Amino acid sequence: MTDSQSWPLDVPSIPELSQKGAYQAGLSYTPADLEKIQQYGVDRGVAVYVEIDMPGHTTSIGHAFPKLIAAMDATPCISS
Repeated sequence: MTDSQSWPLDVPSIPELSQKGAYQAGLSYTPADLEKIQQYGVDRGVAVYVEIDMPGHTTSIGHAFPKLIAAMDATPCISS
């Protein structure tokens, strides 16, 4: 679900994650979308597991909650 630097999953209790962390407005999955995906799998005898990569892909969280990410705005120091 979060296998890139995007947060395309709507979490009703913290809507800022997908509002600020998705690549673009409207490019996120709603709880109803997840329900449909899971039902699609069930109807075909397939277990659907939603994976949320943590902490590897968390830059998108920083767009909504910058204080949660250490050195959110840090850039590498390039020495010559």
